[in-house]
Amino acid sequence: MSGEEKALSGHAYALAWALTRCEDAAPLSVRAVWASFLRRSEPCPAAVRRGALEAHERGQMRAGRLTGSGVRAALEVLGGAQSPPVLYVPPVGPVVTHGKS
Repeated sequence: MSGEEKALSGHAYALAWALTRCEDAAPLSVRAVWASFLRRSEPCPAAVRRGALEAHERGQMRAGRLTGSGVRAALEVLGGAQSPPVLYVPPVGPVVTHGKS
């Protein structure tokens, strides 16, 4: 890791990783970018286990899946200063210009 990158806490990582597994969260291509980003800042496995237990205790996960509050918390993790790159999706349809040709 570079000096600027910081490892996520086990709790933050567990939430964000669970969001990459949630099919309704985003298209597969976006979730793949998130997962790639998270691999660079993965804490030790024991910290992730403790983080997942903490998420269950806080009601952010249930049976290994994110609850509504867990989704919000995971999006906050991914929206932080160390957020993953945003995929550019070009607009669909004809380009309309409002000028003389």
